Amino acid sequence: MRISLPCPPHSGNSTVTPLNSRLHTAMAEEELDLEFYDNNSGDVDKEFEEWKQKFEKSYESPEEEAKRKKLWLQTRVMVTEHNRKYQRGMVTYTMGVNQFADLAEGEHPCGCMH
Repeated sequence: MRISLPCPPHSGNSTVTPLNSRLHTAMAEEELDLEFYDNNSGDVDKEFEEWKQKFEKSYESPEEEAKRKKLWLQTRVMVTEHNRKYQRGMVTYTMGVNQFADLAEGEHPCGCMH
């Protein structure tokens, strides 16, 4: 499930304005399309299939697909946690799920590890 939320408004309570608060203030008028995912929803299998179609993904075996789906789910958790930090002003950029969401850390699109 993808949920779009507006950027939180600047509180104005602080005498020191950190960079991320200034960014939030500058973007307060804009609607940000932050990505949040619920891996416990009944739609996860459907969402994985849609993601595979969007990025033309296919796997050589059911075992490989299960491995890649697990990595994809882990990426969704990481993206959601990071974007919640963005909402709280703890980081200055957002993240999203893209065509590389099924890769292991250190794995490159060519399939090799670096």
